[in-house]
Amino acid sequence: MDMRLNRIAIVSKPDDPKAVDTAIQVLNYLRDNGLEAIPERALALKAGLGDGREARDLHCDAIITVGGDGTVLRTCMSMPDPETPILAVNMGRRGYLTEVGPSQALEAVEKLLRGEYYIEEHSKISVFLDGAHLADGLNEALIVSSSPSKTLEIQLSLGGLELLTIRGDGLIVSTPTGSTAHAFSAGGPVLHTGLNAFNIVFLSPLDPIRSLIMPDGNALNVKLLRGLGAILSIDGCMEEKIDIKSTITVGRSKKSAKFIRFKENFTIRSLRRLSKGGIEEES
Repeated sequence: MDMRLNRIAIVSKPDDPKAVDTAIQVLNYLRDNGLEAIPERALALKAGLGDGREARDLHCDAIITVGGDGTVLRTCMSMPDPETPILAVNMGRRGYLTEVGPSQALEAVEKLLRGEYYIEEHSKISVFLDGAHLADGLNEALIVSSSPSKTLEIQLSLGGLELLTIRGDGLIVSTPTGSTAHAFSAGGPVLHTGLNAFNIVFLSPLDPIRSLIMPDGNALNVKLLRGLGAILSIDGCMEEKIDIKSTITVGRSKKSAKFIRFKENFTIRSLRRLSKGGIEEES
């Protein structure tokens, strides 16, 4: 695939010296090749650069992230155009969302500039609280009891049709992409990213049910019936306190996340990393 690449933004995990060093190498490489390279403000401050911009102001043709999955998720939620393609360099452990390791970063940028890549799209969720939009998430919406010793009673409905009422510590509504993250750790299945579905995983349910897979063509409503309140977290980047009787609505976002890829798709790569315990340096 070939797309217009004149301006590329660089986002780094700011408290990781190795990530900052790799990000600066990428920044200098892009500038040496005549491109406009814009560092996120946190990276610019860490590296002593004077031209950094806040993530919400990174208007560009592509974004290169240097960090782990958390850096990718933060960037996806903050960047002004949610469909700007991302090339993710992994400095973390498993790095499910990332594409290459740090030793391959400059080689990956070379391939990007030569047009030797493809774009992989991932569905996102839009999360609303009592009708007000909070944020779009790539991985998940997590709803947990605000009191560790108290359970929640939750009513679920899809497209206006009540599904069930359940008691437990909470639940996760994930995308297929997020099925390899917190939802998987909580006992949920891995979904192929080609599915148009919500992955609903219940946390310590008092009833004999662990997870549900539902089509994402209709919005999912999660109503809190009883408990002492809850906390809603979206991709670990945004948190809201939720009162009882509130309704959280999760729908498929109109926007998707786009990633720059060179080899196999996300599901195959994720299963391999699950079995091997992390990202490997590939040739």
